[in-house]
Amino acid sequence: MATEVVRQIRSAQPGGVLQVSTRGMTLRHVHRALMAAVEEGVRVHYVTRSRRLTDREATLADALQSARSGSFGACVGDCAAAWKTDQMPSVVLVSDAGGTPTSVVGATRRLRDSLITSSARAVVSTSSARLADAVAAFARR
Repeated sequence: MATEVVRQIRSAQPGGVLQVSTRGMTLRHVHRALMAAVEEGVRVHYVTRSRRLTDREATLADALQSARSGSFGACVGDCAAAWKTDQMPSVVLVSDAGGTPTSVVGATRRLRDSLITSSARAVVSTSSARLADAVAAFARR
């Protein structure tokens, strides 16, 4: 599952956009892939649904602020509750440099060790309906 999430993050091209929503990211491989994307010129927009940042989220937030090419935000309370009913616990939306969505991956767990150690599923889609759903969900955040 984590491998598919990382694969989708790495598929983003310089000038492209990654939109990520999860709660409490701790997976080293996902963090490294996101940091590499920032360094390669991908605009990363990360939304955490956690009230307190993990060390990896804090590092990513600092990198995004320094790069000035993305954003880091929080979605808590009513926002997090609405996300929970609309989307999977972790979602990565990849768009090209023109802003056109190209793929979305949803994982049934947060981007933590439980994604690897517990029964989890990652679903990758390029269907226009699924992409439109993900775009709408991120627009509401």
